[in-house]
Amino acid sequence: MIKSLLKSKTILFYVVLIIFLYSFISYAYTPDYLMDLDLNAFERRYQNIKKYESDIKVIQNELKAPDAASFIDGTVIKKVLVKDDDESRLNKIAITIDDSFTDKYTEEILDVLDKHNCKATFFITYKLLVANPHRVFEIVDRGHEIANHSMTHPPFKNLHVNRKEWELSTLNDWVKTLTGINMSLCRFPTGSYDKEAVKVANKYNLYPIGWSIDTDDWRFKDLDKIYHHTIAQKVESGSIVLFHNGYVFSKDLFDKLLTYYENEGYSFIKTSDLIYKDNYVVKNGVQEPIK
Repeated sequence: MIKSLLKSKTILFYVVLIIFLYSFISYAYTPDYLMDLDLNAFERRYQNIKKYESDIKVIQNELKAPDAASFIDGTVIKKVLVKDDDESRLNKIAITIDDSFTDKYTEEILDVLDKHNCKATFFITYKLLVANPHRVFEIVDRGHEIANHSMTHPPFKNLHVNRKEWELSTLNDWVKTLTGINMSLCRFPTGSYDKEAVKVANKYNLYPIGWSIDTDDWRFKDLDKIYHHTIAQKVESGSIVLFHNGYVFSKDLFDKLLTYYENEGYSFIKTSDLIYKDNYVVKNGVQEPIK
């Protein structure tokens, strides 16, 4: 009887230990920005907002976008080839901002953009969306556009296809539900993607956007180093420039680089106005119109 009791206690101990270890590991690998999320509330809201997505053709009509099959070769657009007779794009470049770290400096960045009459593209994540939802409205109200940078900012290369779809489609749903905006562009976090990732973007009528000029502001974190590193990269009509918004020097960096580009004879348009929506091919990241 005593041996049997001891054996039962031993089994119970190991069961409890296994449950504890599993819970600890699961918690340890949960992204910080999902820790405080009410998963039950999220699931209820997610199921509700998924209703409008039941017919992909409806979304295509809303976006006035082509079917996924008409995306010529499914390649990320890093730059646009601009012809000399294309006045709407000639001497124009796109300023893009990966809004994935903090919203602390976004307000002053918006002021600098206004100063230079620069209409930019903000690639947002779920973290930024829920941290400060009104900022999305302010960005759009001030003439800029928002685009999909995924829910949780994972590298997309070799990510499971279901996770890829969840990352892009769920953020689309949240933004659509909260703001009524249909996003038409996406950027894969850290620039990591594969052919499957591009197919998923196409499925949700998102043009995948890369960049041809990288400020590397996240790496250098020094105004002068970033400035000289950036201007050393060739700028021309159709260039797409990558910034981030999360640093104390961001305001001065935007002001200095935008001034440089203006002095070089360039002005700024939104990425969606720079790229071709149809009748194009993409070769080595360069989008070219088809005559």
